[in-house]
Amino acid sequence: MRDHIKKPVEFTADPYFQESSSLILFVQLLYVAAISMYGGIYCPVIYDVSEKENSVTFHWEKGDIIGFEWGIWSDSFVQMAKKINALLSKPLAGKPLVSDMIPFLNQVLIAYNQILDKGIEPLKKVLASPAANALTDQLEDPDFIFVVISALPVDELNALFLFIQQYFPEDLTVVNKRGNQLKVDSVFQNPSTDMNYLMEKVWIYFRLYHNANMPIIRAITKSKTAEFLGNVLRNSAILKQMLTTFQETLDLQFLTRKMVYSVFIQCLLPLYDLSSTTHAKLIF
Repeated sequence: MRDHIKKPVEFTADPYFQESSSLILFVQLLYVAAISMYGGIYCPVIYDVSEKENSVTFHWEKGDIIGFEWGIWSDSFVQMAKKINALLSKPLAGKPLVSDMIPFLNQVLIAYNQILDKGIEPLKKVLASPAANALTDQLEDPDFIFVVISALPVDELNALFLFIQQYFPEDLTVVNKRGNQLKVDSVFQNPSTDMNYLMEKVWIYFRLYHNANMPIIRAITKSKTAEFLGNVLRNSAILKQMLTTFQETLDLQFLTRKMVYSVFIQCLLPLYDLSSTTHAKLIF
């Protein structure tokens, strides 16, 4: 299989590839891995993923829904792969799916592992020195702040949103993943235990936290988050609960992802001289 992947062929025009479910599955999994950390560990471009028997469906942030069957080459998977290509590298947008894109995708996974290494270090540091200041010192890291917010108990997560919204302009709006414009104070003022709604609020929160086009809102979000966490983490019970979540995140997210990406990297790296690849640099 590896020998065939190395050949410069267009997948849709290659009879051997079309008849090999294992080869198709490998390429499908490689593409899914390549998009799985686009924009960070929370992959904001994908809203939801669902599986049924031998098929998988991806719900994208702007409303696109793309599903395909594992091990079967289909128009829907080609659509998905081209969408991923366009996100990862603008020069690849609209181009045919050819095997010489594989070293580029492998480069993406290498970059992801480098990002994971940067996230693993602060997690291990916090777990080794479980104090509130060890957490707040790491908040400038965009991936680590997501881990911290995701580790907050539901009540504290709702309290964070309620606390922050009072410092925003009343007319502040944001467009959600479905393309709907929402008033931020209306969203954050309503506590919820529904996980889907909470995840949408978290997504909106990070749009504000990382929005370089609204520097004042971004600064408010960052400073008030640090203030809120500084107060909440004085509660030893909450801190203990969050540290447990950090350990689970380290084991099940960071280290598991690194292991999966490394499988592809170790399989493909001997086949290519990545230093000579001509594909455009990554844009995520």
